[in-house]
Amino acid sequence: MIILGMHVFAAEDPVVEQIIQSQSAGKRIVLVLGATPPESGNLKFPGFDQNPLIIYLSDIHFRDIEHLKSAEASPETTSDWEKQFIQGDFNSLSDLSAIQLRFGACFDLITLDFSVSKFMDFTGQHLQCFLGMLTIGGAMVFDYSPSCIVLTLKKDGVIQPIASDEEAVNLCFEWLDVAQERLEYKPCVKVRWSHALSSESAQLLRDIYTQYIEGWKTTHMPDTCELHVIEDSVFPYWQATGHTDRDRWITELRHYLVMRRLS
Repeated sequence: MIILGMHVFAAEDPVVEQIIQSQSAGKRIVLVLGATPPESGNLKFPGFDQNPLIIYLSDIHFRDIEHLKSAEASPETTSDWEKQFIQGDFNSLSDLSAIQLRFGACFDLITLDFSVSKFMDFTGQHLQCFLGMLTIGGAMVFDYSPSCIVLTLKKDGVIQPIASDEEAVNLCFEWLDVAQERLEYKPCVKVRWSHALSSESAQLLRDIYTQYIEGWKTTHMPDTCELHVIEDSVFPYWQATGHTDRDRWITELRHYLVMRRLS
């Protein structure tokens, strides 16, 4: 296990050793944000690598992982898990800089636990750190469309129902300024009138956000990467678990972002 709080690394880091061994064996290396080793059974990597080495990044203390406290894991399994675990905060630039320093160009894929995207608060600096951790051709896949839900419109200090598609579209995207360092969420609109957004307005929302992402990437990220919007299953590397709400969230068709390192 490697702990980032003080940015002090052991001379012989077991996580690094695992990565070196896996690379020598031709395995791909995956970093999963916001997850812990006991959740490995929820992951699947069709078309990528059936047996990659998975490294987990979470701000929870390793000994506080629920599966360990309940003694569901053997000492041998726990020892193996520690070699796959980094304790750190993915929103902390200090933590990410330390990880990048230690694990530069290590990961073929960075993905995340299906439930953590709502906690992300990324800027260009965050994505620069993640980009530095990717191998050439490696990708970071992350959902960035959580519940930025617009229900009402405030006019002259008075809350009023949104009356039209045009109002909803304008309200959702008026803050999408590519000059801002912070990467904005994909807005999700629910309106208080008798009909849902028209298909034309819904497509307009998608088009505007795609243009925003391209403009934001051009402003804040180097030419050595691409950043684009994909519409697909929201967490492509997580599988159904039998929990009704969780499975619905995993398979729901939504937008997510892919960042790929080109060179």
